[in-house]
Amino acid sequence: MCDRTLHRCAGDTDPLRSRYSGRAALAGAWSVRLRSGGHHVDHVRFGRPGFKTQPPLEADHFVKPRPGLLVLFPAYIWPSVEPFESDHPRLTVAFDAVPA
Repeated sequence: MCDRTLHRCAGDTDPLRSRYSGRAALAGAWSVRLRSGGHHVDHVRFGRPGFKTQPPLEADHFVKPRPGLLVLFPAYIWPSVEPFESDHPRLTVAFDAVPA
């Protein structure tokens, strides 16, 4: 994992980032190959919740995919992949990094 990303956590006292130890280990990884029209449902508040809310909550941010783009975010964010149309499949790779 990129040192710049890890070092931004140093000294934080909130429950999530206070675990930062200066080192990270890969706890697991997986990938999904999507064909045209494929998508991932939103799961935990970057994206839309997977259930109805009052008031309705929309995504806070969208990232346009492009070859070679790496997007890192904490596990408590709701990521998703919107449906897309393409002659080429899309590969998403995810991993969990934890303090070592």
